[in-house]
Amino acid sequence: MSMFTLRVLGLAAVVVVFGGCREKSAAVEKTTAVHSYTVRGQVVTVPVAGDPRTEFSARHEAIPEFKGPGGEMGMNTMTMPFPLKDGLALDGIAVGDKVEITFEVIYDLAKLSPVDWAAVSVKELPAETALNFSELPRKPE
Repeated sequence: MSMFTLRVLGLAAVVVVFGGCREKSAAVEKTTAVHSYTVRGQVVTVPVAGDPRTEFSARHEAIPEFKGPGGEMGMNTMTMPFPLKDGLALDGIAVGDKVEITFEVIYDLAKLSPVDWAAVSVKELPAETALNFSELPRKPE
């Protein structure tokens, strides 16, 4: 076989492999959606190296635009864990620090509910930053 023929066959194999991956990704995209939220808060716990039982958690301000189960809008202030996206380091972040957290939530579109989340960015804020831990206004019943 000529070198040209081998290159054409190799390219065809790549197209078939990645074409199949694209079809699979499209099916996943139809059943899930990713939403990104940015919130300010105060660090409550940080992971301890070598101890998988520890986690990063923060008390955060309310998130009015958060989409909860059944499409319900809003998340009140709370302390919650934030799993860290692979590769995200908390260098210099300590308990008590004020931070801005950007996290992504994967939603199941059929159930209209979050199924997973992870912090994709954690930035330290100035110590004098004023945080507002007021709850969201109650909805009329």
